[in-house]
This record gives sequence, C-alpha cells and structure tokens, in this order.
Amino acid sequence: MATIRDVAKYAGVSPATVSRVVNDLVGYSEETRHRVEEAVARLNYETDFMALGLKTRQTSVIGLLAPMLSDALASQIMVLIFQRRIVEGLISRGTK
Repeated sequence: MATIRDVAKYAGVSPATVSRVVNDLVGYSEETRHRVEEAVARLNYETDFMALGLKTRQTSVIGLLAPMLSDALASQIMVLIFQRRIVEGLISRGTK
C-alpha cells in the first residue's frame, strides 16, 4: 500500500502538500493538485485511518461487551450496531 511519502515523491512535492490536496485545503497551485491527484491514482493511495486515528487521537472504534456471543439478543444488537456504523461511514465518506 502506498504511503503519503510515496505519493509526495512521485508527485515531486512534500508530504504536507499531499495532505493539503487530499484534504481539499488551500496552499498549492492547480498544477500541483493535478500532479498529486495523478500520483494518488497511479499508486492507488488510500488514507490510512489507523495512522489518522493515532495522529488525531480519535477513532471510529466501537467496543461492545457481551456475556456470550451465542446470546441471541447480544448477537442481534451487535449486527445492528455494525450495520448502522457501516452505513454511516459510507454516507460520511460519500458512498463509493
């Protein structure tokens, strides 16, 4: 999997510039944006959400304690929670 540094090297820019382009912030030219977007596409770069969670100290992790996984009610609740979180995640990222 390509890293932000790989994309930066391919595009000839800094990792900070790649971050600005990927996060749609300001501070780069149109030409730079095109180079970074091409590098992202060619290298199949995807945001590393584990690394992002470490940096921002926020994650989308849900912890759930259940007496037994074989407990039908607990299993149904887990499935519903996970389904809802998946749908919310897709909506917040702009479904693909």
